[in-house]
Parts: sequence; C-alpha cells; structure tokens
Amino acid sequence: MCVFAIASVVILGRESKHAIDYLQTTGSNLELQAAKLFVEEYLDNAKARVKLASSNKDIIGFLEGKQSVNLDSTLHRYEGDSRSVLFAVFNADREVLFEDKFRHPSRANEIRIFDEMKRLASNLITPAPVYLLHNDTDHICIKIFMPIISNGNFVGMVFGETPVDYDELFGELIDPKERWYALTQGDVSDYVTQNELGAWLVNSTPVARAGLTLMQGVNPESLELQLDSFMGHIYNAIAVVMGVSFLLVLFAGNKVLVNPHKQLEISQKELAEKNSELILQERESKLLAMVVKAARDAVVITDKHGAIEWVNRAFEEMTGYALVSVKGKIPGHFLQGDNTDPQTKQRIADSLAKGLPIKARF
Repeated sequence: MCVFAIASVVILGRESKHAIDYLQTTGSNLELQAAKLFVEEYLDNAKARVKLASSNKDIIGFLEGKQSVNLDSTLHRYEGDSRSVLFAVFNADREVLFEDKFRHPSRANEIRIFDEMKRLASNLITPAPVYLLHNDTDHICIKIFMPIISNGNFVGMVFGETPVDYDELFGELIDPKERWYALTQGDVSDYVTQNELGAWLVNSTPVARAGLTLMQGVNPESLELQLDSFMGHIYNAIAVVMGVSFLLVLFAGNKVLVNPHKQLEISQKELAEKNSELILQERESKLLAMVVKAARDAVVITDKHGAIEWVNRAFEEMTGYALVSVKGKIPGHFLQGDNTDPQTKQRIADSLAKGLPIKARF
C-alpha cells in the first residue's frame, strides 16, 4: 500500500507538471496571436486612412500644380477619432507642403524612404505602403508612407503617423509584473539586449505585411508561482484521496478488498446451484408438456393479458381451431356463444384476475 501510494504521487506529480507546462505555453501562444490580431487590425485601419488621403483627387491635383487646395482641412477628414492619424505631404522634390504640428519627424529615415520609394514607385502600378517604427523614450508611433502616382509619374508622397500606446492597444493582456508586449523592426535579440530584458522569456511573431515583429515577454517567476500553486492543489487532492482510501481499507477491508480465489469459489458454487435448478425446471417443464399434450381435456395457456400462447391437441379437436389460427387472440372473443351465462363469465374473470382456480360447467 505504501509503495503504491508513493509511486502514485510521483507519477501523478510528474504528469501534472508536464500538463501545466503545456497549458502555460499554449496560453501564452494564444495571447500572442490575439495581440497580433489587435496590431494588424490597428495598422489596417491606419493604412486605409493614409491610402484614402493619397488617392484624394484634390491632393493629387495640388501636387501636379493644377489646382490649389487647403491641405489642412482636406486631410482633417482622414484623421479619424481623436486624430488617430497625423499627416504630412511632400511633393516630388521632397519639399514639405504640409505637416501636422503634432507629428514626430524622423527626417533621416523619412528622406531615405522617400528617395527609395521615388526611385521604385514609377515602375509599380500599385505601389505598396512602407512602414517605419519610430521608437524613442518619449513616444512610439508607426509611420506609413504612401507614394502618389499620376499618369505613371511620381508626384509626391503622403505620410501618415499613428501613435502606439501598448497599454491601450493590448489592454488586459499586459501585466507589469508578469507580461509585456512590444513591437520592433529589428532583431528581437537586439531589442532584448538593449532593454536589459534577458531575464524574461521572450516569444515573437511577425506582423503581416508591415515588416514588424510583435514580441511578448513572460516573467518566468510568475510561471513558477502558477506551477507551485497548481501543484499544491494537486498534491492536496492526492493526499485526500489516499487518506480516504486508507480509511476504507482499514475499516472495511473485507468488503472493499475481495480475495479473488474465495470469490471464484463462491461464484462456481452459485453457478452449479443455478445450473441444477435450471435442469430440474427443464425436466419438470418437459413432463408437464407431455401430460398436457396427451390430456383429453382442452388446455389453453394465455399470457397475463389473456392472449392465447398455446393450446393442446384436445383443444384443437374439441373446438376445431388450430393453434396457428388462435394464437394471440382472447378466448372469450371467439369461444362464447349467444347463450353464455353472464354470471359464469364474470365469475371466471374475477377468479382469473385474482390468480385463483375455478371450475365452471358450460
């Protein structure tokens, strides 16, 4: 019993730990994928606003020099709620025609991206936007660059900048002591090293079409605390089960634990007795069938509902009805004549209902 208990605790503990580790890993991956969906939806919304602004005919005509337009009021239509997208417009010569005063310029990167997109854009029918993650100690934002092509010529570019607030974007998925999320456009290991996050377990997944990587940091100490808590509950449950089992064996051992050899002997004896009873019943049934079959009086056997199940040969000779033709019928439905005495009929019915024998003369 002691060896069994120890082995059970060890095996259950080990398997439970593996199961909890798997659940923790699966849970972290599910949260990471959910956070990725938030980011992609957020970027798709910002990209749609920048794309609409870059396809505005008034802005295109202004960049081509064909008309004048108030860029501030025109772009204001695409900013969204709480000015979620801040705009800037450059012409083909890289001159700033409009720039929201709340933008956070990153001139060196913007000039580099502008020159590269200008070089490539004329060769593309529908140039794709370029994303730039601007990340400093005071502000995090994503810049979306959309070139404007008119009649196959590069005429300028619209910049859209959308702020990134991790607490607002990921909400309850973030816990300062247990879990964080961040975006990077470089190598994940470089981000971890630069921000001194080597003590965290870092998972990552690429963000579709943006060239960004979403990172998830998990505090290993919080995982250990979860594991210890789960294992504590499991060991308590095992202790309760083993305690109850011990008490059952102690106070009801003979009833709970059955000697298989003794039980087999009892079963064999009961089986032999049942077999003898069946043989005796079969012999008596055969004798009764022989007597009834040879009897000169008509014999009718019915079920509990009064339907005929069997008749002997004397019944068939006396009434002219064969067993096949009357099986399942009620005798009174076809044996009673018009002059049947109602009192005799009722007396027979009452006796049969009570299971008592009766003798009647017809």
